[in-house]
Amino acid sequence: MYTIKDYQQKLNKTIDIEKVLDLWKLYSDDMYKLYEPHLLNKEVLIVGAGHLTDFPMKKIINKASNISLYDIDKAAMLLGLETQNIDKLEVTCITGDLTKLDKTDFFKQVITLLQAKDLEGIKRFFAIVSHMNLNLDINQKFDLLIISPFYTQLLLPQYLSYLNEFVENSLFNEYLQPLLLLISEFINKINEQLLNCINSNGKVVVMSDHLEFILDDPNYLKIRKDNNQLAIDKYYEDYLSKYGHGLGSYGLENLVEKTKLIHKSWHWWPFNEKKVLLVKMGIMEKLKVGENDV
Repeated sequence: MYTIKDYQQKLNKTIDIEKVLDLWKLYSDDMYKLYEPHLLNKEVLIVGAGHLTDFPMKKIINKASNISLYDIDKAAMLLGLETQNIDKLEVTCITGDLTKLDKTDFFKQVITLLQAKDLEGIKRFFAIVSHMNLNLDINQKFDLLIISPFYTQLLLPQYLSYLNEFVENSLFNEYLQPLLLLISEFINKINEQLLNCINSNGKVVVMSDHLEFILDDPNYLKIRKDNNQLAIDKYYEDYLSKYGHGLGSYGLENLVEKTKLIHKSWHWWPFNEKKVLLVKMGIMEKLKVGENDV
């Protein structure tokens, strides 16, 4: 199971879609209310569509003129549509890998280097890979781009599984840092490619998970008790000052730098029965030529 596609397909097969749809309904409906005004009669692309458990698809289809879905796992998209009782002909499914790394046998080479404990080899390999050109092979412009929370899932979970298998704990961080640097470079390139997929008046909706809490975590309980955006802002600012950006916050902020932000808000994502994720939504407009977001 070396490829990104195989890894993601195996993971997707473990998901109980109907259970997840029920668990996430309030969360997905709350998010929908915020981007719903931007859907009317628009050409929409949903990136990282997966099983579509983040999205009330019938509502979206009823508002938009056309819907396209983009994901590495076509079977997951089709099963997600079927679970929400939507004919596959009502949308266009685009199968693609945001990183294009399966073409390089990326993880096969990573495993070889990890087994050899070749940290310098890892760094050299990642340096070469970082110069890859990306082309998402999407031959259309859209009015609205909706990006699901994929930044934290980009390469990292699969790489961590191999680190746990081949690298002792004392060396874990040394082998992790080169991958985090590579992911940040890929996020920047992917964001640029995604912006190329929207027209000059287009908008982008981003949902990105920033923090994860166990449900009985005292920090989580305190924030939920305060129950306001300012309290979450304060907590997250303190967190950033101690630990810096994670992949989720970096991905969103990188996109904000390239666009004009018109909305931001925090949301609680009840991921499963044991944990909840703190998600930030951003809605942005594509910058006009010569325009700066100051």
